[in-house]
Amino acid sequence: MLHTIDKQQKYSKNFTRILLRSIIIAFLEKDTKQDLKLTFITLKRYNKLDGLLDARGPQAAPKMYNRRIDVFRFNLKLGKVVIVGICVLVMFSCGSGEIQNFEGIAIHADPRTDRIDLRIYLTDKHGTPLIWNQSILSPNVGVSTISEADFTTNVKVYSIRNGEKHRKVYDDRLIDLRWAQELNRLDRLMTAEIPRIFIEEDPERDTHLGIITVEIQTEKQGPFTDTLENAEIYKF
Repeated sequence: MLHTIDKQQKYSKNFTRILLRSIIIAFLEKDTKQDLKLTFITLKRYNKLDGLLDARGPQAAPKMYNRRIDVFRFNLKLGKVVIVGICVLVMFSCGSGEIQNFEGIAIHADPRTDRIDLRIYLTDKHGTPLIWNQSILSPNVGVSTISEADFTTNVKVYSIRNGEKHRKVYDDRLIDLRWAQELNRLDRLMTAEIPRIFIEEDPERDTHLGIITVEIQTEKQGPFTDTLENAEIYKF
């Protein structure tokens, strides 16, 4: 019984070493048949198979073992292809620190009880919204994504009197800037907010509406500006 257990442990240990040897050869050699021959010669030299391989060479190994080696080698080569693909995607997504075709913004405001929610659409030079990646060949696709922390923002809010810009009632950065995507749409946008509590009151205003101007830039792109008129900045 002890002898059987020792043989099983020895076979398990030998098989592990065989797999490690196969990994090294799979990455260093191109000819699969030559790889297998080198593997068996090396194992025979150090007596790693202990009864599974004799002086007749690789043909003496069990067919099941050969199948395991072939499957293992296939998985290794497939894994290398996957790794290369991931590297290419990473290079396109964050290698440049720029958003492809990003040359403007378009803002929309959604008034809430305690804040003004802003949707900031990224656009190309023609004002067409960029979309989340579908094909890097499409001219209106922004390929790269960068962190929200890499954006520098400013928003100015003005009250209105007699239909014209009257007084600046807010001048600060955007709050809670983040990437977003609308349901069933591919437009590439960011969301942010302006807390109403930070908007100063203007006793001379004659409407609850106002003007919102947003400026946004990154280290390599911008600044880009857009203005929204007749936005609801005060509660009524």
